[in-house]
Amino acid sequence: MHPDQWVPQAVGQEPSYTSQRVLFYLQAASDNLQAISSHLYTSPILRYTCERIEYHPMNKAELAARLADRLNLSKKVAEDFVAAFEELVTAELVAGGEVTIAGFGTFSARVRQGRMGVNPQNPTEKIQIPSVTVPKFKAGKALKDALKGKA
Repeated sequence: MHPDQWVPQAVGQEPSYTSQRVLFYLQAASDNLQAISSHLYTSPILRYTCERIEYHPMNKAELAARLADRLNLSKKVAEDFVAAFEELVTAELVAGGEVTIAGFGTFSARVRQGRMGVNPQNPTEKIQIPSVTVPKFKAGKALKDALKGKA
């Protein structure tokens, strides 16, 4: 079935081109889903798609694999790149600094103040929760605009 022949399941709503493309790829991939997985990853999962599709967050290995594909690197070099980036950002935050990637965002560390809490095993008992340093990420303008669909 070609995407132009697809009929939306929601009455009165027209499917977007992206949802048509995703459905077309799903139907074409019944024999070999791996061959077109890169197309599925680039298309957002929309409400018009099959109910059985679930979103899977990208993990470290997936990120390294996509970097290797995009930059024509070996998978090992891409994995080393991701590990080095993680180590550099962590070291900078531990040292009290912040890492800013223009347009993408800023990684920083902040102190969450201590407070009084309730012991979950004994609700009548109050406990002091100590202050702790936590990581923080503030998205940059380009990332925010891309998520809003302005880019």
